[in-house]
Amino acid sequence: MLRLRPDVLFHNGEKLTAEHVATCLTDRMTKSHTYQNLYRHIQSIRTQGAWVILTMTHQQHAILHILADMHSSIYLETSDNDIPYGTGPFRLESCDKHQWVLAKNPDYFSSGGFIDKAEFWTSDTTEAKVQGHIVHHGYSSNGFTACDQVALQTGCDIISFPTTKSSLSMDEKAWIFHHAREFCHHVTQDILPVANSVVGYHQHQGVYLYHHEMKRPTQTLKVLASHSNKYRIQLLQYLESKGANIEVFSDDESQHSQYDMAIGGYVFSDDDMFGYYKWLICSSVFKYCLSPQQQAVFLNIVDKLLLTSSSETNYLDQLHRCEDWLIQHGVFFPLWRDALSYNFDKSLQGAETDSAGTVSLRKLWFED
Repeated sequence: MLRLRPDVLFHNGEKLTAEHVATCLTDRMTKSHTYQNLYRHIQSIRTQGAWVILTMTHQQHAILHILADMHSSIYLETSDNDIPYGTGPFRLESCDKHQWVLAKNPDYFSSGGFIDKAEFWTSDTTEAKVQGHIVHHGYSSNGFTACDQVALQTGCDIISFPTTKSSLSMDEKAWIFHHAREFCHHVTQDILPVANSVVGYHQHQGVYLYHHEMKRPTQTLKVLASHSNKYRIQLLQYLESKGANIEVFSDDESQHSQYDMAIGGYVFSDDDMFGYYKWLICSSVFKYCLSPQQQAVFLNIVDKLLLTSSSETNYLDQLHRCEDWLIQHGVFFPLWRDALSYNFDKSLQGAETDSAGTVSLRKLWFED
């Protein structure tokens, strides 16, 4: 049961009600979207005055994390505005392709941000000289030089293998696993830390593939390399030096059912347990690299561990068994952890980043 505060207003001044919350959560339960699996244990939602009452199929350690996640955002859609209204400490003042502006919400129910307005800009070219109080250059592996390198404590680059009619054999995946991890340990370890898990919490765990037969793929490997950086390119070149034939595709050149493997990256918030749980059941690895039968089996394993776990920490410990299940079935394996590159203006104070490299606006202020 959730009781709403009486002093929460949408950015247009309308009061938040239990019915608003129930409507948004019901949409997340019933409409198809990437994160729908998060809501599969909610059986029904009803309201009673200022209360929102959820009926669950069984215990769910992550339910409060799910409701606080950005994908459970409560919003108000109106005919007078194309973008829904929210209730947060900053409201969207304007938005177009390359610029958007957030303004402080004067009616926020709690302590708001110190700054009155923040402007965000994007640039299509890396060659343009960009000036701002905070300049985010992306990942350090893209080759940018910045004043601050923010190491990601969780999340990593991975190789994954989609389910296609011409899926690679386990012997071939074992060959790729062996040489890719070899590349990680011998080439990138001094620059990018080798990842033993998609979450930093399980970094102490080793990565092993209990499949001892290896075979070099003889067909040309069609590889989807999203947002290619120099180390992803170097990895593919390393595999080619070992005898693989590789053809690289970008995101807009290939459908998920058309390639043999993919190189991509993931980052998580500071909430290790929920971030890990969400990645396991909602990521593109789950969607594209498991057959419908495997997805059902995998969700059953995740739920059984949920029912037998005594606490959130214990569940976080147990979830590593699910990640290892994916590795042993040739679904994916981790590579390395990257860092984010930033320039921070000297007049800006309170710039803090979380484990995903995200800068919060709440503590930012300017020093005279």
